[in-house]
Amino acid sequence: LLAVVHTVPWLSRAADGLSMPFLQTLKDAGPVRKLVTVVFVAALAPIAEELFFRGWLWTALLRFWNPGVVAVVTGAFWLLLHAPDGLIRPLMLLPMAAILSASRYWNGSVQGPVMLHIFNNALAVSLLMSAR
Repeated sequence: LLAVVHTVPWLSRAADGLSMPFLQTLKDAGPVRKLVTVVFVAALAPIAEELFFRGWLWTALLRFWNPGVVAVVTGAFWLLLHAPDGLIRPLMLLPMAAILSASRYWNGSVQGPVMLHIFNNALAVSLLMSAR
């Protein structure tokens, strides 16, 4: 979704500075810093987030609540993690939270959400870095 926002000129201007603000600092960065950022944002962060939110937390909450409630709660906490970047970012990520939770539910494991999250972040980072 972030990638789409940045391809539409008026949306891009409206969202500038609200999505992944640290990527703006990479414009003049060297190739090593760019590579480290891509690896962290596209792979390590999604793996850590999914293992925690739709792995450990999902499993723990499932003991007490049905999967629908667990999906909403884990999705809400994941969205709150992204709130320091501004309120627009969690709203933009709301569909992704639903997709990741649905994948966790239907696949019965965290592997699906991890792969989807890595793909999403890799695509968004690639498009954002190439547009800058």
